[in-house]
Amino acid sequence: MKNTLIIAIIMLISVNTAYCATLESEQEARLFADNVMKSVVTGDIKAAFDKLKPYVGVPETEIDSVYLQSKAQRDQRKERIGNTIGYEFIASKRVGQSLFRLIYIEKTEKTIFFWSFYFYQVDKGWMLELFNFGDSLPALFQAV
Repeated sequence: MKNTLIIAIIMLISVNTAYCATLESEQEARLFADNVMKSVVTGDIKAAFDKLKPYVGVPETEIDSVYLQSKAQRDQRKERIGNTIGYEFIASKRVGQSLFRLIYIEKTEKTIFFWSFYFYQVDKGWMLELFNFGDSLPALFQAV
């Protein structure tokens, strides 16, 4: 029974990454992340999340759910955070040969958010393994 479960989990992981678009190089991943951040700056969070979909190995419904939660939170805190006015690349960090992370800040009129993009090298290229964002400055400084 345990072997069947392990095989099923491996197959699920393989299916997710098999249909996942990849980026050819770290430079291409950086351009991709810049492009996502440009959508964030224009206020089109939906477009930013849509750009992420092909590159992550999770169902689109999960990304849509994160987008809807993010939009609701932003709408509720609009007066406190203000409009997005720009973004800035903060850091890149490689861990071994197969992982690297890009960190950006989203500048608003009254605060900042940080965005992290984690890439994993698979046979076809670099896959977006994880992305996250938040407003915890201590977490940002720990990440850098």
